[in-house]
Amino acid sequence: MIVGSNPSLIIGTIGASGTLSEQFDLASYNSFGLLTDNANNGTLNIWVSNQLAAVPSGAGTLADNYRLLRDNVGAAYALTLPAGSSAFKASDIAVIAPYRFVRFGTSVAQASSGNLTTFTLVVKG
Repeated sequence: MIVGSNPSLIIGTIGASGTLSEQFDLASYNSFGLLTDNANNGTLNIWVSNQLAAVPSGAGTLADNYRLLRDNVGAAYALTLPAGSSAFKASDIAVIAPYRFVRFGTSVAQASSGNLTTFTLVVKG
């Protein structure tokens, strides 16, 4: 038996032929892990915001609310996204902790039909 805290799961997808995930609301969480399924290989970028994007309702654009997460020299913070299913270590994902809303972007379009690319954030508060 494994004893410890039970993490919660927040699941989102990238739509058919898309490159940007749904929004993840990270309120109340401070520890993260990331699982991916059905991904096409490429680069994974992180978009962050302190407010809910107005994009789904048609008001505003991604840039109105979200910023591409960058490192200390201005380069986009990027992770290699292997094809298929993967798990990213907590230290790679810890950079999202200060932000309320997060979206994941990929450098290549994901599945055009069938199995959508899924992102599962394993979170603890």
